[in-house]
Amino acid sequence: MEETQQSTTNMNTQNSSDGFNVPVSTQSGGPAPMTDLNSSPINSSGSPLPSSSSSDFIASPLNQNGGDTPRKSDEPDKPKASTPINSSSYKPNKSKTVMLLSILVFILLLAAATFGVYNWQHGKVKDLTSKNSTLSSQVSYLQSQNLSLSSSLAKASKQLALAATPTTSTLALPTLGVEITLPSSLQGADYVATTPSKITVSGSSVTPIGVGISTAALVNLDKACSDTNGALGIITKTTGTYPTTPTSKNSSGTLVKQFSGYYIAYSTPSACSTVATTNTTQTTLVSDLKTAFSTIAVIQ
Repeated sequence: MEETQQSTTNMNTQNSSDGFNVPVSTQSGGPAPMTDLNSSPINSSGSPLPSSSSSDFIASPLNQNGGDTPRKSDEPDKPKASTPINSSSYKPNKSKTVMLLSILVFILLLAAATFGVYNWQHGKVKDLTSKNSTLSSQVSYLQSQNLSLSSSLAKASKQLALAATPTTSTLALPTLGVEITLPSSLQGADYVATTPSKITVSGSSVTPIGVGISTAALVNLDKACSDTNGALGIITKTTGTYPTTPTSKNSSGTLVKQFSGYYIAYSTPSACSTVATTNTTQTTLVSDLKTAFSTIAVIQ
């Protein structure tokens, strides 16, 4: 009887830890039958157990320990291993490309800002340089105008001084016993006694009395134009009557005026300076002196 039972497959129930009776095979040597975990468990009488809508268990593969205890629904899912990366499936990370583009854009913006600042500063410097040049030109122009104005004021002051000064003055020549009224151009005229050459009057030898004339202004131009050198000529007094036919032998110069018993004569000077402008001034003053001879008179 026992042998017959061993040859057939008897289904016995084995109490599981969770209270369910799981059928197992008692056949030796053969593989255990696969139980459909998705189907409802059955009891020892062969009828299925009722299922619950809120079952604590779900149909799932066996646990990791190799047992046949189902996984509870509240257990967390185990992380799955990712697929290995190989050269055929690898793709560059897009974030690196975005980062490189961002850096490039930042560099371009920085360069543009730097160029803008430089261009603005360069424009300011160029504008200031132009304004400085304009102001310098204006300052130079104003300085030249100031010099011109100063020169005009100096001339005006000189003219006012001349206007305040008497237009004429009297030059007394006591040695000759006469005086001359001089114009303003001969202000500061002075004289010094000289010794003219002897002449012959009516068969007799006569020595004239003479003075050399000059002005302080002419001496300031050239010291050689002094009265000692007779820069404005020599005025002489000669006893007798001025000859009808005057020569260098019988007269002391050109007749200025005949007085009783003597006459006044004048000898024109030569150039007193090597400077042309000084000689021009000398010529002008000599002409003014000759004009003043019309006022010559005996000292009272």
